[in-house]
Amino acid sequence: MGYCSKDCQRADWKDHKPSCKGSLTGKPAISRNPVIKIAEKIAFDEGIMTQVDCILVLVLDLIHHPENAKTSGVALAAHVEFTDTMWAKSHIESLISGREPPKLPDMIPKLFQISKAVTIGADIMPKALEEGAALQVQKLRDEGTLTEEGNILVRALWVDEGNGSEISQSTFYFYRGISRELIEEVASWKGATGGPVTADDLILSVFRPCIMVVPVSISYLANSEFNRTNYVDLARRRKMSTMVPSKQD
Repeated sequence: MGYCSKDCQRADWKDHKPSCKGSLTGKPAISRNPVIKIAEKIAFDEGIMTQVDCILVLVLDLIHHPENAKTSGVALAAHVEFTDTMWAKSHIESLISGREPPKLPDMIPKLFQISKAVTIGADIMPKALEEGAALQVQKLRDEGTLTEEGNILVRALWVDEGNGSEISQSTFYFYRGISRELIEEVASWKGATGGPVTADDLILSVFRPCIMVVPVSISYLANSEFNRTNYVDLARRRKMSTMVPSKQD
């Protein structure tokens, strides 16, 4: 296959790589996990990550025990589902009848949802996550933002919750410098029952099923506003949904 320029070749390589590798090895290229792909995009959006920060605060109970950030991290389990039922029905009917399924459209709605957020102790903390945290701590200290009165560094990771029969090994590590101001704000919120807000309250109110459409670049995330509640400060958290590609790498 010939290309008019290197730029043209690079632009086509993402789609061409799986078929090219498959023709050489007889096996299709392994696609990256869709949950991890979305997590990578979310990491660039401070509006969404601020909401994630609030969940981290509650899971680690940084309101009452900020020292927990030094000994524990947080694992966020999520899943992605297709929401275009008409396309899914057509796809299944084609497979049952032995026909080639229709081509996947360039744009397809997907659903991204956090199902659970749990602490991970030092005994099961991935080594790479700890090593990365050490580098982040040094970076924040050099910047002067990690002090007793400043940001608290939290270690966390995204993981695909799997389909129940198997656990995905795909993960995405990330680190957040959470301010005392944000912790105090979260402490003032009320939950669904009138008591202090919980991590489950935030997951249900902010990360409940939302429709995401494609395609976009990492630098451009949707600015649609959905599931707005009293937990959301509109002035500081404008972006509440993200766009995800339907094609796998």
